[in-house]
Amino acid sequence: MQKTTGLLSADEGSIKLLGVDGGATAKTLVRKHQPGLDSGSWELPIVTTVMGYLLHKGEPLISSDLLDDERFSGIRRIVSRVRAVMAVPLKVDNRITGMLAVTNRTPGRHWTDDEAKLLTIVATNSAGVIEQARLRVEAEEKKRLEEENRRMESELDLARDIQMSLVPSGPLHGGPWEVHGKVVPARQVGGDYFDYFPLDGSRFAITIADVSGKGVPAALLMSNVQASLRAFCNGEREITEAIRQVNRSVARSASGGKFITLFYARCCGAATARSRSCRKAGCCSDSSTTPSTRMARRPSATVTRCCSTATASPRRPTATASSSAKIVCARSGSRAARCRRRRSSAAC
Repeated sequence: MQKTTGLLSADEGSIKLLGVDGGATAKTLVRKHQPGLDSGSWELPIVTTVMGYLLHKGEPLISSDLLDDERFSGIRRIVSRVRAVMAVPLKVDNRITGMLAVTNRTPGRHWTDDEAKLLTIVATNSAGVIEQARLRVEAEEKKRLEEENRRMESELDLARDIQMSLVPSGPLHGGPWEVHGKVVPARQVGGDYFDYFPLDGSRFAITIADVSGKGVPAALLMSNVQASLRAFCNGEREITEAIRQVNRSVARSASGGKFITLFYARCCGAATARSRSCRKAGCCSDSSTTPSTRMARRPSATVTRCCSTATASPRRPTATASSSAKIVCARSGSRAARCRRRRSSAAC
């Protein structure tokens, strides 16, 4: 391109290829200019006009002053350094793939027939090589994107395995109680979480939570919830104090706009029906700085929920269950969970 620009005594020469959509838009592959002169991209109306002409006519465009050419009245008011233009199409198998153009920034340059033939010969001999180079670049870019996608999929699969390791893999037996759980994220990873673990004696804990949003951000915040629960809800603190500590810990680390709903129950699996009970607390941890508020309990609810800042004070109702009772902990958005809840003797 540098040699062609010099032979034609042009200020600048460039190779522009059609975009993926095959329209009149193009991207510059090569741009060469004479020493001492500034260079830059063509204005979009100029590119569209020249490329559109070549696509429509299929023949070279020769103009001593593009901005004053009566064929292109629509660009007369465009301010551009592209004035005198000679452009020829690049063709591969009778298909136009781009253009080869030389320009002068001073209007009035009269291009000769010999100059037009020279540029056409260069374009004819170069079109195949340029197309091969373009295809090679596209293939390399496609390969890079595929490798990047494989890497991301591998990392997401690893993140899913790690997240699944944070929830119980088998049931828990506590006296007459039998606890099962399962989580199915909407994506490879997500903000859904449940847990159950023994405390001391016949007591065990159950929790279910959900972070607003989906994907990796929700999963990262949920891992913080899991760590806070295991740290503070170990059976040594009162439920209200333990949940208050969890709420405070999560609210400190959560970014603005994130919201977590959480249910926690401490169950006693004693042998006698009189001793079988669940003490429950619910908390919605909001990372914003709104004043503490409390949602009114619905008449059918078995747990009080608090929507608050880090200063939440959750309440802890107690429920006693019969020997045939079932505990179903599920997100309210799950249709299957709601159906199971209606069939259960007791639901949290």
